[in-house]
Amino acid sequence: MEEEPENAALRRQSLLLGSAEICTIHAFCHRLIRENFHLLGLPGDLTLGQEGEMALLQASVLEQLLDEKYEPADPSFMRLIELLSGSRNDKKVASSLLLLYRFLRNHPCYRGWAARHIAADSQTALDETAWGSILRRYAADTLDCALAALKGCLPAAEGCDTLRDRLLPLLRQDCAMLERLREEMESAPWDRCAEQIWQAGFPSFPRISDPACATEKNRILAIRRKAAAQLAQLKTRIFLMKEADYRRDQEQLAPLLDALRELVLEFDSRYAAAKLERGRLDFSDLEHLTLKLLVQPDGRPSDLALQLQSQLREVLVDEYQDTNEIQERIFRALRKPEDQAFFVGDVKQSIYRFRLAEPAIFLDRYKKSKGFTGTETGSVKLSLNKNFRSRPEVLSLCNAVFSRLMTEAFGDVDYDHSQ
Repeated sequence: MEEEPENAALRRQSLLLGSAEICTIHAFCHRLIRENFHLLGLPGDLTLGQEGEMALLQASVLEQLLDEKYEPADPSFMRLIELLSGSRNDKKVASSLLLLYRFLRNHPCYRGWAARHIAADSQTALDETAWGSILRRYAADTLDCALAALKGCLPAAEGCDTLRDRLLPLLRQDCAMLERLREEMESAPWDRCAEQIWQAGFPSFPRISDPACATEKNRILAIRRKAAAQLAQLKTRIFLMKEADYRRDQEQLAPLLDALRELVLEFDSRYAAAKLERGRLDFSDLEHLTLKLLVQPDGRPSDLALQLQSQLREVLVDEYQDTNEIQERIFRALRKPEDQAFFVGDVKQSIYRFRLAEPAIFLDRYKKSKGFTGTETGSVKLSLNKNFRSRPEVLSLCNAVFSRLMTEAFGDVDYDHSQ
């Protein structure tokens, strides 16, 4: 495999316009902004800042903002700082705020998103909230993992007379207990699940001194201890309180979340002003300003977008699995619905989730497309699953490993023949 240039990992995605021009999405955005800066009400001499330079500017703007906020010592702000700070200083405050800011900037309408989502909700039922569903799903996955591990011990326990008599009944009891808890996760109310988890436990492991089965006994003991630790983790990290207690927490957190939202949006405004003062843009600006050029507030394509649509015969997007929602909206604005577009990607190679790349965009298009046979119309997909570079032995090994490791729940796709 050839090595990528050192900075290629910055943005691998590329855009092919017409049949003659290839460029990265950010190069395309940068050029479009330079050519249409007047439509944005911006000066024409803005340049793309270096990553280190912009990081220093962010740190400077945030430091000044925090200094100003410390002076009046608003109670909600001070409680927020205490919550975000480390044990000795408040250095984690800045890193946490910048992490949240970068997350927000990957949303097309991030200020509106922040107003809706950086807020406490003590009225909605816990299971109806996004984070409540995540907690419950994590608990179900943990129970599935522990149950599968213990069920895997049953054949070994059945293969030895001593283990069959002394240990097999206990393992079956453990599995029955985990299966019951797993069923509760599907439909029982939160408080019922919490009570069942709190009451659940693993009985003591029997003393077994038979040397003939010592190895299997020790292996089963280690697996059972891990399953017990997973159950204990659910008690202390997920079901640590009832729904009413969570509601009280939400009520107490409400003013802190309001302070957090105001702080990060104030930073956004000041950082934007500082960039404009220095004549700089960052990579996130390229996407947001391009989206502003191409899409009107009501979601319809702008005049510029319609002009580009008339000039483009086709749009090809490479590394489509690393698209985020802003980029997807840009691609959508560049082509008419009936025009051809070609997307190339592999969700198994998605590596930019930490930059809010959204593989679900790729998967949605993939699942809605029909298999290609040469006669279809509309959206079709062609699986490029033939490898002509590697020996069959290498491919067999890779397929054997990935078919066992990669599932839709774990890697977004089931590793079958099409993959």
